[in-house]
Amino acid sequence: MTTQTKKAPGRPPKAQPAAAPAPAKKKTTFKREEKVQTNKEYEVIKGGGVAFLLPQKGITVYDKEKDTVREIRYCPNEPSIWSDEQSDRAVRQAIIFRDKKLFVSQDKPNLRDFMEMHPGNAANGGSMFKEVNKTKDAAVELEKEFALNDAISKIRDTSIEDLLAVALYYNVTSTLHLLIFGSICFRSRSVSQQNL
Repeated sequence: MTTQTKKAPGRPPKAQPAAAPAPAKKKTTFKREEKVQTNKEYEVIKGGGVAFLLPQKGITVYDKEKDTVREIRYCPNEPSIWSDEQSDRAVRQAIIFRDKKLFVSQDKPNLRDFMEMHPGNAANGGSMFKEVNKTKDAAVELEKEFALNDAISKIRDTSIEDLLAVALYYNVTSTLHLLIFGSICFRSRSVSQQNL
């Protein structure tokens, strides 16, 4: 004979809400968020050495808003770079590039504005310094690498007779140049055959 035990009455079960249709699963996508560059880097184009002092006396630029030529200067404690908007007791601070580089943090908006407006900036047609843009520089380098790889693959796929015709067209007539040209072609082909 089997005996069954009776369940003790406990808490009553929670009332389930009406069965809602299960939401369709969405495919999760991850997007890489690139950090916005808040600091700027400037680099001296020619010369510079260990320390380069950027001249800022008598620097005038065209102001589009007021349609006039105005003088700018960097004073860290002033609200503007325009000298006519600064106080009479404004103190200029030297702008020094160390090892051809100057880093401008986001908490120095006057220095950033001064560097962007300065006539020596390469973006304004100057030849003293330029803003370093690593993403743009990387894109240019990548483009150069692709062009080089395309040229090497064309050399590998072209017959030696066609390559010699091109060499003669570009006036590569000396024996030394032809030997160098031929050895480059031979090496590039042998490397490509080894990789296969």
